[in-house]
Amino acid sequence: MIRTGFETNFAKSFLLAASLVEDFSKALIISASAGDKNTVFCSLYDAETKAKIKREWNAIADWYGIIGSVQGKLNNNCKLKDDRDSLMRQSDQLIADLGWNEKEAKENLRKAYGKTSRSHLSDEELVTYLHRLSTGRCRLLKDSSLRTFFELLDRASHGERLV
Repeated sequence: MIRTGFETNFAKSFLLAASLVEDFSKALIISASAGDKNTVFCSLYDAETKAKIKREWNAIADWYGIIGSVQGKLNNNCKLKDDRDSLMRQSDQLIADLGWNEKEAKENLRKAYGKTSRSHLSDEELVTYLHRLSTGRCRLLKDSSLRTFFELLDRASHGERLV
């Protein structure tokens, strides 16, 4: 088992290499290599040929897009219709959590993908869209919690009793 955080060089170097893998049913070798001080990089090899799967480092890559692409390849053997229906329901909930109306949701989709309906998204794009929505929801919850905290702090500083 390998555990890593999302924002680590190990995870990102793994994702970059994994994005080049077409068939995840074939065996892969995952290798960790040390970088500077507290840095660990990941290398991926084809287990049969021992060839390194290499993609150039890109610190500003579209990580959510890469995750969506890799997940799409990994989920290729799943029941797609059931998965799409579930993803659509999840995205419905996240859009509602963000407080977006239909027009706002379509505009966001158009800006991100050039499409006006989630049904026009590929499977990989739909997974990526769901990640983007959940990231936006987390930011919204964090921002609203901080806003509430500062509003309460402001009210208390003006002598208002908070119970």
